[in-house]
Amino acid sequence: MAREKKFELSFSSDSSVYYRLEIYDNEATNNTYYSPDLSSRGFDLTYQTEDEDRFTGLIPSELVFDMLITSNAQQSLINDIKASVYGRWQIGVYRSDDDSTYNLFWCGNLLNDISPEQDVAYPREFSLTAVCGLSNLQDIKFNEGVGYDEPSSFTCLQYFRNAFTLQINTDTFFSGSKPFGKFMRTFVDWTTDTMTHQADRDPLVYSRFNFMAFVELGNDGIKEYATTFELLDSICKTFGMRVFFSNGSWVFVQVNYYDNWTSGNTHFFRTYNVGNAATGAPDTSGSTSSVVQEGTNYKRLGGADFDYLAVLKEVRANYDRLQTFNLPFLSYINNSDTGTTFTPNFNEIPLWNGYRYNNLTFSGTGYDINNSKTDKYVADLGNIVATTNSTLRFNRDFKIQGLDTFLPTISDTQNILQIKLQLKFKLVGASETKYAFIRNGTEAWHDIDVDFANSLTFESLVLNANNLNSNFTFNINCETLTIPFDGNLFLEGYAAIYYNNYVNALGSAFAVQVVEATTDSDNILCYSPPVYSQNGGVQYLVDGELSNLEIYRATNAPGGTAISTGVTYEVPDLLVGSSPNGIGRIEVYNFTTSAWESFNTTWKAFNAGTGTRITQLLVEQILKGQNVGARTFNGAIKITDKSLLPYYYGIVIDGSSFVPYQCTFNAQQDTWSGEWYEINLNSTGQTISVGVDTGLGIDNVVSTPSL
Repeated sequence: MAREKKFELSFSSDSSVYYRLEIYDNEATNNTYYSPDLSSRGFDLTYQTEDEDRFTGLIPSELVFDMLITSNAQQSLINDIKASVYGRWQIGVYRSDDDSTYNLFWCGNLLNDISPEQDVAYPREFSLTAVCGLSNLQDIKFNEGVGYDEPSSFTCLQYFRNAFTLQINTDTFFSGSKPFGKFMRTFVDWTTDTMTHQADRDPLVYSRFNFMAFVELGNDGIKEYATTFELLDSICKTFGMRVFFSNGSWVFVQVNYYDNWTSGNTHFFRTYNVGNAATGAPDTSGSTSSVVQEGTNYKRLGGADFDYLAVLKEVRANYDRLQTFNLPFLSYINNSDTGTTFTPNFNEIPLWNGYRYNNLTFSGTGYDINNSKTDKYVADLGNIVATTNSTLRFNRDFKIQGLDTFLPTISDTQNILQIKLQLKFKLVGASETKYAFIRNGTEAWHDIDVDFANSLTFESLVLNANNLNSNFTFNINCETLTIPFDGNLFLEGYAAIYYNNYVNALGSAFAVQVVEATTDSDNILCYSPPVYSQNGGVQYLVDGELSNLEIYRATNAPGGTAISTGVTYEVPDLLVGSSPNGIGRIEVYNFTTSAWESFNTTWKAFNAGTGTRITQLLVEQILKGQNVGARTFNGAIKITDKSLLPYYYGIVIDGSSFVPYQCTFNAQQDTWSGEWYEINLNSTGQTISVGVDTGLGIDNVVSTPSL
């Protein structure tokens, strides 16, 4: 079986624009195709947005057309489409000004939801529907077919590319013998001082985050992945952008990009061919305008009206830093070997020889490790910020476990193991370093690292005659005093394990230490398994409570007084943001140091302003577009010649820029009908509030006016 074209359908519009629809079967047994007629409407292409929401993120589109079947052979193919699985049948729509050179206009997957068969002679009319694929991502876990297994970070654009190529699978229209158009086009210009505002530097490529922000873990350690739609839509919300398929490309455009976009001297574009991995420079870049003027080539039809979006009195957004584990284990080294870095499965600590995942699978290859203070385990816990009454809590279970019969085997007596374990936090600031030992109780921060603290000593249960009673658990629960300064936090530790012989003397037992176990020969593990409960892990606390939610508010306050009327716009909780900790924190590439930064507070919209956190920038930008309300245009716009008016174009009506939202394009009549929203930014009178929700209320609230 192979991918073959099975239908080719053609027509020309009222303005003599030529369209060709090609339908492909990805499991075809022959290359015969047919060319039946289309109905008089040509096709309708509809974009589906949320009502009265200028910041709809993912915007699915669907194509509907009527095909007139004239033979049993064609009817047989229709029957195959009805019975097929999603993704087998695909359609490409091509556009031409001269019926010679065609460019990809739209593509998608055919649905098997076809209109009922007419009980009439041929020709029979069937209505078929195809979708761009975005809506179906609501039913697909984001790791399906992609392979997000080991926790790691990907660029924001990579997440989209992986979904487009590995889950929607319409990238076939961009490869092979007919590579029409650019696969992705981005119009996104929120940048940082270290990324810098430059045409060939795409913020979606030079920012990244760990996909574990969209993974929940059950008590059994099983990962539950969010849907692809949830992940991609959250990225859209974070950047204030829309994503959809238009004019032969996946298009990424920020809503406020349309403001003053009638000239192309400051608004950058980047394009990516299908083979570009979205980890570096785009294939092309530059500046452009994508706003046209209504009046000559694009005319308003009669019967339209204007309405208004309500004035916003407040915009709210929360960045959820997630769960207990707001100090993720980013990486670790063994034996103090900085040349070999390991990626944890989640937050396990293979302190001595390795660990068992869920007590089932031994993951100890290469783990002959960490049995002295010069050969220790070091985990990178990322950057943390010292706030009022912020502390660190370490609450972990450790296990001693044998693999089968471990050595040395002593047949005439019973064995017991003695474990000496040493742990500490290391906080590296801008100009100083401090240490906090980890042992049960409360620990202060120390200026110098003279050595590890006194060892924590534990003894296992008495082993049975075959040395198989080898599963022993103990707990360490420690909380530091107030974190002294901002810095990079590390967890360091090592262990030593000894065999003891228990012998009887006058009826009493006593222990004698006889030999130290060795990591390279004895089948013993000392480790802390992954923690999934709310009460365990390495936690960042404020006033003794988990601090997970960052609160951002933009208030409409002309003259310094907040307005009392209007509506509140609430952004769905974001799992991606700029924060010193949190699983979904955005890392930014620093072009000066050629390294990724884990925390950046210099995000700017269109290279203006002084810079802030990205979620604060988001609420500012949303309020700017609606703090005096915004007009909506409800009507139809007809293209009077062969000019393009793809969905991502804005249009100037009565002197204001409008952006299409819920709209349908009828190709036969060259007409768009639906809703357009006005873009007219005004930042006067904003007050910004930022705080942290600790579960006891919002702390650390800072309010600042925005001019």
